[in-house]
Amino acid sequence: MKKLIYIISVLVLALILSIAPACDNALSINETEQELLEACLQGNLEDVKRLLEQNVDVNVKDNNGQTALMFAAFNGHTEIAEMLIGNGADVNAKDNDDITALIMAVAGGYTETAEMLIGNGADVNAKDNDDITALMNAAGFGHTEIAEMLIDNGADVNAKSNDGVTALIMAAFSGHTETVEVLIDRGADVNAKDNDGLTALMIAEGNDQTEIVNLLREAGARE
Repeated sequence: MKKLIYIISVLVLALILSIAPACDNALSINETEQELLEACLQGNLEDVKRLLEQNVDVNVKDNNGQTALMFAAFNGHTEIAEMLIGNGADVNAKDNDDITALIMAVAGGYTETAEMLIGNGADVNAKDNDDITALMNAAGFGHTEIAEMLIDNGADVNAKSNDGVTALIMAAFSGHTETVEVLIDRGADVNAKDNDGLTALMIAEGNDQTEIVNLLREAGARE
């Protein structure tokens, strides 16, 4: 159990650290491109418009492989993100950790931004370099509405990370009862095991999460 807690904690921390944009390390791009990234990060719509009119490369990447669209998505700047896509931004571009704009928006809990990205072709099953999906992030952070939206748009409810962790395991570990209920209703395998043989039920029992334990047992989870 301690190992699983460590694994999931590391996954969450790694996600937060890896998706946090850092404009000051964008050393390989020119001044105008740097200005675009900063404007998208800060939500400065007028500057973004001006820079796009100057034909700045909308898909330019900083040294972390992050694009202007990722910067906008990370902070929930939906109008800017939509404008970037309208000007040719690659909605499924990945950074150096294989994280997409959708994964960033989901982790931040930005429902409107996530919905817009999906509507513009974002891959709901894209995985980062730990095989973590947007749905796993929604589950781990308790963003239930986003989790439902992802599943409605084809997200694999039983996808596993490199460590065998599923969205249901993430939600159970984090104590998000409503999210657990939604995942079960949408077909999550209540008996799925991670690479150490632990299930969502084992985790919930270990964390004394009685309501989640009852939900899992009612859905057929076994010891």
